[in-house]
Amino acid sequence: MKTSVNILPSGLRRQQVLRLRAAQWGKVLCVALVGGWIAHGYVLSEHQAVTQQLERITREQQPSRNLLRQLTAKRAELAQLAEQEVATCQLGSQRHVLTLLHAVSQAARQTGGRLRVTKLDLTDFQHVGATGKAGAAATPGSMLVAGESLDNPAVAELHVGLQASGLFRRVELLTSKERDGGEAALCDYEVRCDF
Repeated sequence: MKTSVNILPSGLRRQQVLRLRAAQWGKVLCVALVGGWIAHGYVLSEHQAVTQQLERITREQQPSRNLLRQLTAKRAELAQLAEQEVATCQLGSQRHVLTLLHAVSQAARQTGGRLRVTKLDLTDFQHVGATGKAGAAATPGSMLVAGESLDNPAVAELHVGLQASGLFRRVELLTSKERDGGEAALCDYEVRCDF
């Protein structure tokens, strides 16, 4: 049984209920905002701590990074110097064709015009003395000098002149034969010079 009667008008009752609900939701909202601010402050302090730690680690690693950068630059410079050294060694070990032509023309000039060079053939001219698969020395380069002369002593003088040049390891007379027919006896010759 009801012992009290609510005689307040319904509009007033609605206002009281709305005020009560607003106060309740306001408290909940305030608690949520305070909790959010506390959580945000905690996350922000964690972020600042991590940022400071990262900056400290970066400062500590800066000398190592500088050394790594210098090491990389030195390695690149060393690689470039090694390439230059290889190129220099290759240039230093190359034979020069003008020196060979000078030696041949000098030896031919010593014959007094009795000999003419008509063919000069170079084989493996820039050979540096590499070894083969079995470790034995590879076939050295050679130069074949061929032409015609008035007599065999002129060919012998050419042979001696090429040996005396000091450019060749071995000078070998391959052929020297007289031509058939004709008034003047011409001699065809071939001389091989090994480097």
